[in-house]
Amino acid sequence: QIQAMDSDLEDYHRKNKQLQENIKQLDNKQKSLQQEIISQRKRMLESQTIIKRFKNDLHECVQFIQEPKQLKDSVSNLFKKYVPNGIKKQELDQDIQREYIRQRDYLQKSVESLKRKLVKDKEVHRQDNNRILLENVQLIREINDLRKEIDYLKRERQQQRLQVSKMKMGTKTVAPTPQLADQSVLKEIASNTGHIDELRRRVEEQITMRETALREKGQASPPPDDDGLGGFQMPDDG
Repeated sequence: QIQAMDSDLEDYHRKNKQLQENIKQLDNKQKSLQQEIISQRKRMLESQTIIKRFKNDLHECVQFIQEPKQLKDSVSNLFKKYVPNGIKKQELDQDIQREYIRQRDYLQKSVESLKRKLVKDKEVHRQDNNRILLENVQLIREINDLRKEIDYLKRERQQQRLQVSKMKMGTKTVAPTPQLADQSVLKEIASNTGHIDELRRRVEEQITMRETALREKGQASPPPDDDGLGGFQMPDDG
């Protein structure tokens, strides 16, 4: 029993020693972790301070958003201040590179899409301009046709006035005929008599004014070619 107890005691001493070694290692590990925690906290505080300072500087930089040159200089100074040694190539994260490539591809596709849209819009505008030009030409033609039609109606109206005037003269010198006795013609003659007299008076005034102007210039008085009735000379009442 004594030997067994001695063996157990030695085993306890060995285990106790092992436990003491484990406790010592754990104490060292705990101290190391505590030092790491303190270091991480310090780094975190420093990072927060830098982030806060960077936000303030970035806010001042944004104030030049409407002035490209000053904005460029401000961003350059900001980069030099916070990245004094530049960025090492190996420090770039793969996710950052993928995101950069994705953004670049997106911007390139956007530029190509805008270029195609610009070409399409130019073609649409060109077609619209051609269509408007053709419509203008068509409208000018219609205006010219309307002017010709107005001139034709004016000449036709003058011919009608001439016929009415001749028929009026005929009523003073010739016995009425069945044609002149037509009620519609008589009504037209009666309604246009005053207008014809007014036209005659205005024509005579124009002729007198032209003859007076020609005499003042020492020129002969030629017979008027255009008296406002398409070459028709108004007959006298006698």
